[in-house]
Amino acid sequence: MPNLKAILKEASNVPIKLSCILTEDNIYQIEEYLQIAKQLGIRRIALRHIYGDDRRWPIQA
Repeated sequence: MPNLKAILKEASNVPIKLSCILTEDNIYQIEEYLQIAKQLGIRRIALRHIYGDDRRWPIQA
């Protein structure tokens, strides 16, 4: 993950949106990802899936 604190500091008046592709490799990190984003004040997050992949991952956050 990029250094979001530094990005937010430099672009304090720019709305930041994160985008994450959900896979079997990272699905168990999503709750932590969302919590960190919340702590940093990021309110816009797009969770996406791989094109053609019919699986949908449950998200508890």
